[in-house]
Amino acid sequence: MYIEGAVYNFGSLYLGDNYVQRNLDKLALLPKISVIMRLVTGKEIDPGGQAYEHLKKLVRYRNSLVHPKSTPLAGGEALKKFQEKMSREYSEAIKSAKYAIEYLDRETRMLNDDEYFPGMFGDHSF
Repeated sequence: MYIEGAVYNFGSLYLGDNYVQRNLDKLALLPKISVIMRLVTGKEIDPGGQAYEHLKKLVRYRNSLVHPKSTPLAGGEALKKFQEKMSREYSEAIKSAKYAIEYLDRETRMLNDDEYFPGMFGDHSF
């Protein structure tokens, strides 16, 4: 949610809130980032780069968390294994979120030749 909010705010800052709301708000996160960066800087984030890869992972984790699929569990050992698997996945999701923010911030700053360009997340240091 933090990244989605930052992307929307970044787009609104440079393109105007009305424009983003009318034209870009309903796009999925990755296309929204690409379109906004292209409109603002004339360049896109690298679809083969680390930022994009971690964002894709993060979107998958987010979707599985927000739209879980129910599965019948016996109990005992099966339940324990399921809980351990979920714990590992949540830990991985947290790592991916951290890396996605760091790499996206770094990459968006590099898309503009202006040394004062704030990147996607402003003046935060990650």
